Amino acid sequence: MSEQNDEQTWKLVESEPIRAIKKATPKLAKALCQFQKVYANAVRDAAGNFGSYVSLAEAEQAVSPATKFGLSHTFIIECSTDSKDQPIMWMKLRLMHESGDFIDSRLPLITENQRGQNIYHKMGSAITYARRYLLLGAYGLG
Repeated sequence: MSEQNDEQTWKLVESEPIRAIKKATPKLAKALCQFQKVYANAVRDAAGNFGSYVSLAEAEQAVSPATKFGLSHTFIIECSTDSKDQPIMWMKLRLMHESGDFIDSRLPLITENQRGQNIYHKMGSAITYARRYLLLGAYGLG
């Protein structure tokens, strides 16, 4: 990503209001703690230009035992505009507990600087990256 695009991305992210969790989620926190006592890592099962990494398939496999602890998740794509009224898309992960407790986390879907691809390939790549990072981050897996 170029310096200019990187700078624009951070401005975009910083322009979004920080949404605080308004109520405690003790049951979700307890279940997540129990999950993390047993499951701490995902396997780096893929290799790319910058070394090995956890694939989306492995990330999904690594978090699948969380259902034993009453945890589940879903992904939602949101649309909004930035401070210059330009459209931006977000990938949101909602981490839920069977009690009804939940927390949300989201990343912007950046589709710039991918030469030679059509817009749908760029979008698919951005969605895959966001899903992988959100899953590993939300469940605390390394």
